[in-house]
Amino acid sequence: GDPDDDPLLFTVLISYDEGQTHDVIGVNLNQTEFLYDLSQIRGGANCRVRVIATDGMNTTFADSPSFSIQSRPPSVVILSPQDRGTFGGGSMVVLEAVATDPEDGNLPDSSIHWRSDRTGSLGDGKMVSVDNLSLGEHVITVTVTDSDGNSSSESVTIRVVDVVVTPIAEAGEQQTVNEGESMMLDGTESIDPN
Repeated sequence: GDPDDDPLLFTVLISYDEGQTHDVIGVNLNQTEFLYDLSQIRGGANCRVRVIATDGMNTTFADSPSFSIQSRPPSVVILSPQDRGTFGGGSMVVLEAVATDPEDGNLPDSSIHWRSDRTGSLGDGKMVSVDNLSLGEHVITVTVTDSDGNSSSESVTIRVVDVVVTPIAEAGEQQTVNEGESMMLDGTESIDPN
């Protein structure tokens, strides 16, 4: 407590480097207890918490002993291709993902690996273009690995078909029709080559 009974306000900081730098995790707190969800912060081996207390005139702080927080796995989201997408054989398929890690931030291309369950390795990077997928259904998986060796994956399923050709609609021969008359349309020449 404060000797002259002024109300105290607390700020809570966390450090991942033995107290050399700090991130704020609580500010203007008026309680002497503070619960914080550690899953919201990155992991590290040399963590410390600093509590700063002030009564508006005087300020003091205390640091915790060093402790470790288990590092978190990276996260990855596939932006392209869309799940259940269909592509023509030999056409370019763009593979794109966003990969981040609580400790490392945005992961470099060398940490992002693409694979097809049918074709095998497709390449590394946030964006990879492939045109050699075999015909059939493919489970495309991107796996990201952070500097601590933690990894995460996400998958989509796509189909590669022989050739995608747009259906052709035919309405029959050209006709001239006067107002009030009926017109006959003949769609028997329409085709769907797929």
